[in-house]
Amino acid sequence: MNVRWALLTAVLLIHGCSEAERAPRLDQPGDPCRGSDHSCVDDHQVTRCEANILVETSCDEVCAALGPAWIADGCDRRCVCVPADPSGCWPGETACVNEQTLEQCDEDQSWAPVDCEERCADLSSLGCVEQTDDLTDELSAACWCSGEATPCDPAAPPTCVDETSIATCEDGAWLVQDCAELCGGPSPCVPWQTPAACAC
Repeated sequence: MNVRWALLTAVLLIHGCSEAERAPRLDQPGDPCRGSDHSCVDDHQVTRCEANILVETSCDEVCAALGPAWIADGCDRRCVCVPADPSGCWPGETACVNEQTLEQCDEDQSWAPVDCEERCADLSSLGCVEQTDDLTDELSAACWCSGEATPCDPAAPPTCVDETSIATCEDGAWLVQDCAELCGGPSPCVPWQTPAACAC
């Protein structure tokens, strides 16, 4: 009898220790987190990691932070944001109007013209060039420039030379660098950012 009680006590102690040592689930608002943890609470709310703390917020707030053109369209692991006007252009969308004019969609879903010669500043403009993405088959456009080592105004902002290269004014001369070298891997140059930048 004593042996049975001893065995039962040992089993209960081991079970109790296992329950006590089991790590708690960290999936509630206020819990610590890291990275880009996202999970849908329902069709309108999401928990996501902000400053290493899980917070619950509405998808309306998440999409509004992207700009006035974006509205929430449900939650699928994370908030789904779509343009407010389905018939309008998508913010960031680009197209060539003519050889020297780029057209890009702004945050209000309005097309805004960009003169490539002005965009290239002291560099020589190669004009507006349209390309189709090999993976997505989407068409995009950008002003391309040339003229490495030519003089530049020190206050001139960086500009995209082509789809994967950026020119910056250093010591009064344009320096052209490959975005892959700057970012440590394949990266595009984003001409519609102000100023232009490699998307590392």
